[in-house]
Amino acid sequence: DGVPLISPEPGGRSGESPRFAELASLNAECLYIGEQLKSLQHSGVGWNDMGVFYTAPFVADELAAAFTRLGVPFDWLKDAASKSFDPSRATVKLMTPHSSKGLQYRVVAIAGLGFWPYKDANEQARLLYVAMTRATHQLLMTSCKRSEFSERLRVLCERQAA
Repeated sequence: DGVPLISPEPGGRSGESPRFAELASLNAECLYIGEQLKSLQHSGVGWNDMGVFYTAPFVADELAAAFTRLGVPFDWLKDAASKSFDPSRATVKLMTPHSSKGLQYRVVAIAGLGFWPYKDANEQARLLYVAMTRATHQLLMTSCKRSEFSERLRVLCERQAA
């Protein structure tokens, strides 16, 4: 249609191509993220350099349970008045994409993408963009069921990996 396409610029960021993992259940998805974070921590990435974003409250509940079982230390920003959330503590930060605005993490995981979009697709696409751009080096996205968003992301990640 005559509109020039411009390739995206990394904006000073470096690292691996984004990864997408499709798992059998939400529980498996959350355990997978926890195991990936533990592996990264063992390789030298600080807990404080990791952010995990969730798409719905029930996804956050599963993440918190999985992290507790696996011994992954985390602070959960449930709402703006959350007194237990301490950005300086050496923990993984668990929050919504809304709450992540303005923050950056070396590693970002986005859980529950199979449950998106569940409201306005355009607004949720903008939120997904916000969450994805919080990662400076590694981005991991997960899903346990297929949706418009998860399928697009899976295909894009497979193309980049090839």
